[in-house]
Amino acid sequence: AFRWATALKRVLTGIDWALERPAFNLALYTGPFDAGADGWFHWHLEVAPRVTRMGGLDWGSGLHRNPVSPEEAASVLRASVPV
Repeated sequence: AFRWATALKRVLTGIDWALERPAFNLALYTGPFDAGADGWFHWHLEVAPRVTRMGGLDWGSGLHRNPVSPEEAASVLRASVPV
């Protein structure tokens, strides 16, 4: 648990610094109640910073756009979190 907490702190600190203290959502995804899902599902935590305003597509479809490429986001976060 300590390593997980340390990793989460590093991620949140990096997001806080790189994106100038944005609001964000944390979502914990757990396995379905069906016992048959044990072989394919793993629990995970999703961190979703709120960096844009929602528009018509977002509201109407539930799909959210991300204006930043994964490579650019990873580069910025790597630079913001000390090793």
